[in-house]
Amino acid sequence: MATEAAHPLAGILDLEVEILADIFQFIVLESPWSVPAVRRVNKHFRDVIALVQDRQVDLTWSDQHGHFVRKKHYRFNSGKRNGTSVSSPPYNATWKNNDVLQRVRLLTIAPFETSPTQPTPNITTELVDILKTAKNVKTLKWLPSTIPSDEVIKALSVHHPTAQLIVNRMSYCYHAVGGVQKARLLNLEDSLASSTNLSMLGIRGHADHHAHGIQRVCSGSHVNYPKIIASAPSLKTVSIIDCRVPLQNNMANDAELNKITQRSKTIRHLTLEMWPLCAKTLDFWNRIVDLSYLETLKHTRGEVEASYFPRAAQLLTGLRHFSLNMRAVADVGSAEAEAARLFVTSCSPLTTLSLWSWIGIVSLDAIMQQHGPTLTALHLHEREEIWPVRSRKVLSLDDIRLIRTSCPNLKIFTFDLRRQSRQPKIEDYRQILEEIRHMNLEHLEIYLDSGLLYLSIPVQPHIDDLEQNDDDEDIDGDEDEEDGADSEKQILLVNHCGGAYTQAGLTSRRIPKELELQAPPGMELLEEETYLHPPSAADDICEFAGDVWKFVFAARKSGPRLLDMKFGEWERVTMPRLYQVHFAERQKDVRTWVRARPHERDDLQGQCFAQLKCCQGKHWKCWTTT
Repeated sequence: MATEAAHPLAGILDLEVEILADIFQFIVLESPWSVPAVRRVNKHFRDVIALVQDRQVDLTWSDQHGHFVRKKHYRFNSGKRNGTSVSSPPYNATWKNNDVLQRVRLLTIAPFETSPTQPTPNITTELVDILKTAKNVKTLKWLPSTIPSDEVIKALSVHHPTAQLIVNRMSYCYHAVGGVQKARLLNLEDSLASSTNLSMLGIRGHADHHAHGIQRVCSGSHVNYPKIIASAPSLKTVSIIDCRVPLQNNMANDAELNKITQRSKTIRHLTLEMWPLCAKTLDFWNRIVDLSYLETLKHTRGEVEASYFPRAAQLLTGLRHFSLNMRAVADVGSAEAEAARLFVTSCSPLTTLSLWSWIGIVSLDAIMQQHGPTLTALHLHEREEIWPVRSRKVLSLDDIRLIRTSCPNLKIFTFDLRRQSRQPKIEDYRQILEEIRHMNLEHLEIYLDSGLLYLSIPVQPHIDDLEQNDDDEDIDGDEDEEDGADSEKQILLVNHCGGAYTQAGLTSRRIPKELELQAPPGMELLEEETYLHPPSAADDICEFAGDVWKFVFAARKSGPRLLDMKFGEWERVTMPRLYQVHFAERQKDVRTWVRARPHERDDLQGQCFAQLKCCQGKHWKCWTTT
């Protein structure tokens, strides 16, 4: 093993008093000025910590206490520290005093314990009082799903005119709201639209259960965000998540858009999720935002149309950072692929490019020719799917070499590797990692499959093990019972999260093409003699990640040298349900994420400190390579 669990390092507080006395006596005798100097430095650091710890204050409204309470930040590991049980810290109800309010710079209002239609008078009154008393708030982050009250917006503008207001994922709809209340909410929209503090706005949609498919309620019943976005004078970042309006063929006939007299020229960053990738989407937003000023566009999970790309090349003339998630190849035809190629070759040179589900749609050669010299960050990823059954295509050695030679300024790189065995070894990828090592990267992100496809296919009698011969029958003609036993273990396997796998009794399996699975046009089935591997054991993942970090970064002495290794689609909120698992059972998460960075100790140069997380961060462990 190249890794081992890190033991807690002994600190100065772990030493006996007599030993400390001997140490300080030696220091005093050798250097009489050392103790006064240490005392002075200690006092200085104590004063600095007192200032820093109150620069960020997170508040949430407590229905129990009837006022805002503060929650301090701590990090925990397995609920224990030094053998003593550690629980989540209680809310601090005595935080509000002039000293804290004079030091606060980032003020965050967390989501409410309950969901009122709007902040109650008590909430508004106390928050306004806090803003009046605070001396120099730089940022107010509003996380509740409702619109901030008019009094709060005005208090922030009067007492902290240069502060930034961040409204994150506002998602309130007007269903079941009376006429008077709705009129009040419309006035709040006007107040937010005229706020000079608003710098970031996030909107999250609500599903309309009476609509078909993924249509969302955003037109007449949702917050009128087009007006807010077009009017806010200081708004720079907008994120619209799962919330789209019906797009008309003729935008000139849209009554709501016709009320907007001028477009925003301050928006620099725009995120659209679940909006179709078509010309109508861009035309809609061009009525609200002058897209020629846009520097960053992130467009994810939308159906691709060929009209999107030529229109994007016309409107997005100032684009520097582009992120596109194009779903599966089956959704994209030859016309869309050709349009995407033309866009890549005609748009202005990019600094950051992120493409998901891109192979077969966008040419790597075209990307490198147009954007290679200017790219500092490149993210290329194909998602792991369980249907249809197909091999996930990955970059070849020649592709990696082309990226290295074409991108001299590349600092951040994301790509995929295919697991060659149940236990990933650095020898399987040495040539590719040699190319990566010469890129002089600051941040490397690698995706590998988590074994979902292996788990999703039921064991068939004719499926052979990797390490056995094809004739796996007994002399009496009965089939080997191993397949049945392994099938039972697969069912048990999905009830262990990714950080607890041991692979006991599991083998890689060969899936023949004769397996009766259908794939839509454009999606290839598994190649002949393709092997599927069970999820990698946690210990093997730790060892492999440590070896990769040392191979790529150990020889360098400076820089971030950060490695992220993800087994599975970590960005997905939930894992796909595996159909052989009984629906009454609670399915565990097989995805894992390892983050490795240089060790901070001088005597551990060339080694890394790493953390493995699973279950979306609920479980984690740390270790140091040796």
